[in-house]
Amino acid sequence: MPYTGNGATLGTSFSAPANAALWIDFNKDFIFDDDERIAPASADRWKINIPEATAAGSYRARLVFDSAVPAASGPITEGRVYDFRINLVAPDGSVEYTIPEGTLHAGGKAYVSRITTDGAYSDIDFTAPGRPDAFYTLVDQTPQIIAGTTVTFNFSANDLGSKGSVMQDLRYNTAYIYLDAYGTGEFTRIGTFGATPPADNVAGNYDVVMNISQDAEIPADNTSGHGRLRIIYQNAWNSLSGPNAKDVREGVAYDIEFEVLDRDPDVEADYSTPAGSLHSQRQAYVRKISTTGAVSDISQNWDQCPASVFTLAERGLQVAPGSSFSLILEANDLGSPTSVKQDLRYNQAHIYTDWDGDGQFELATTYGEMKPSNNVTANYYTVLNIDHTLDVPSGIRPRKARIRVIYQNAWKSLSGPDATDIYEGQAIDIPVDIVAPASIADGLPADPGLGKTPAIFDLMGRRIKGNPAPGIYIINGRKVLIRP
Repeated sequence: MPYTGNGATLGTSFSAPANAALWIDFNKDFIFDDDERIAPASADRWKINIPEATAAGSYRARLVFDSAVPAASGPITEGRVYDFRINLVAPDGSVEYTIPEGTLHAGGKAYVSRITTDGAYSDIDFTAPGRPDAFYTLVDQTPQIIAGTTVTFNFSANDLGSKGSVMQDLRYNTAYIYLDAYGTGEFTRIGTFGATPPADNVAGNYDVVMNISQDAEIPADNTSGHGRLRIIYQNAWNSLSGPNAKDVREGVAYDIEFEVLDRDPDVEADYSTPAGSLHSQRQAYVRKISTTGAVSDISQNWDQCPASVFTLAERGLQVAPGSSFSLILEANDLGSPTSVKQDLRYNQAHIYTDWDGDGQFELATTYGEMKPSNNVTANYYTVLNIDHTLDVPSGIRPRKARIRVIYQNAWKSLSGPDATDIYEGQAIDIPVDIVAPASIADGLPADPGLGKTPAIFDLMGRRIKGNPAPGIYIINGRKVLIRP
């Protein structure tokens, strides 16, 4: 949803004629007031304008359709009621969180020593070097979590041992865990560990607070791409006012920001397979596909016409968000452009891309004329050798994507990327791995502190001995692209 001052349109389609109305509970009082009813823009469509000063967060909406005049609180004569959530985010997708405030314990031993996650696409393992410098810490590691999955956050407190003795670690605190699952800045409490106050003044909440595991369910409809988990340890003889408390006593607070992936980057979509016919003389095919300028380029050759109209190229192409690279397609060339030769000169080449990796292609460009004016030379000069620049969207996240190229007889139209009526042509899919942007080094980088080449690891974590070939490596904890 848009932020304040902007608007969005909600459209509906009903199975039968009815009266419909929409409400949004902007003041979050759990009542759909008359002034929260959204005026219709047209039949079954509403323009939602966000009131000024409305905070980012999650708001409940109610859609009622009825044979009678619809009422938010009923009764319903003959119709249905739908409640759903509207998430309001800032224009740039950023969120300004309110930071909790309080005091650390004077003894300096009451803090969390380790924070880990289990079940994320990319887990974290944060170890504190000692007592934090301030009451609040934003953890400097970011787990990646796939939307619609559940992740476990683990918190291990600094443990002074001796459960039967008075020890000033976090045993005398209660832990409150809050989740902003939608990345809107609005927290919901999902867990509480420890009694307030504890039944045992010596052991305190030792058995439940010192080692905590909390499951967090990340909704499938998270569209912001991020979220945050907050844990606050409060003195167990004091209550906590909420996630943004300013009066925490003898405790500590941590935020873990996480990235939400809309799909599993390691799982490729279930792509359709285009179908049709090759040219009967079996000379109309692509001999070579290659790329230049990608993170990891490919080059694949064929010395004869494939057995079927569809070919899946080998995996190996890697590109980074916001980058550009060249796709080079070299067709079998029978020469003599002024003669009739049954290679791909009598075809058009359609290039499709699916950067989202959702199985849906978009047309990037088409080479060659439909029904060429010269029936002999046809599209010889535009189709047999193609060098096309492709731009990877800057906002795309790492995932498995695909490029599709379809050559179709130039006197027949192509129904689209999923065509099953290819005539005297060919279809080739090129798998693409979109990878996180890497630092770029010309040759081997030097360790800034030591002045010599640091340890280098491949993406599988294996240490590389000697001079590595150009490619992506892990150096000083970062991905680095080493160029020739």
